Amino acid sequence: MEIIELFYFLFPAVSGQAETSGPVFVEEPPVQVDFSNTTGTEVVCQSRGTPMPKIQWVRASDGEVVRDVPGLRQVRQKNQINCVPWSLIEKFKLKNGD
Repeated sequence: MEIIELFYFLFPAVSGQAETSGPVFVEEPPVQVDFSNTTGTEVVCQSRGTPMPKIQWVRASDGEVVRDVPGLRQVRQKNQINCVPWSLIEKFKLKNGD
């Protein structure tokens, strides 16, 4: 079972707009996500505000920005992370070029 611990940050974008409203979560992700390699998972974080907040995913363990891992994890539009199903056999084949 894969355990993903992520933080998410809302960064209000700075602009010359006269009207502003603070960032608000529309859909807040869970604190911890557990999933099987056979099912995968999707984690979503949506927000709103004026100007539109920017969401950045970082790992809880070391603060590093979460990036794509080909064949395993896709960070989409900065508000969604997809962890795709996989098997050890498929990963071995990808690693060894079979």
